[in-house]
Amino acid sequence: MKNILAKTYNEMNATHNYIFGFVRKHIVYKVTLRNVTAETIATISKVDYDSRNKTASLRFIPTVAQIDFLMTLNPERVCTEEEFENRVKTNKYNRGENFESIIYEQNDMKWSKDKKPFTEDGDITINGTPYQIKYNKATFANMKTLENLKG
Repeated sequence: MKNILAKTYNEMNATHNYIFGFVRKHIVYKVTLRNVTAETIATISKVDYDSRNKTASLRFIPTVAQIDFLMTLNPERVCTEEEFENRVKTNKYNRGENFESIIYEQNDMKWSKDKKPFTEDGDITINGTPYQIKYNKATFANMKTLENLKG
């Protein structure tokens, strides 16, 4: 199931470039990766099932070993976990949206919440390159969405 979701998502995605955010030893890091494959997405993801409608969702939930691997890919320190959690507490946005807004700020851009579908564009464009931004526990896509997009 995970490989099928990753492959389908990757085929439909407008970009294969990512900025992944995660916590290691109480520090929030980001790793910027280009040309990410479906296999990589499957490796760093997990399938969760919605308790209400039993829909399978592919989510960025790396294990400790996978975070250790991500730490070998030129990670950049974003902030402390405490600073990040304090930021989350002071606004109405979730962790993923807060992480996305930090990435915008780091690139001297103004962030606003949008509803752009992953099939049309990345979350941010840096130097002409679009990127999806995924913070720990972010959903890549769920089966119902992918089925609806396939038609």
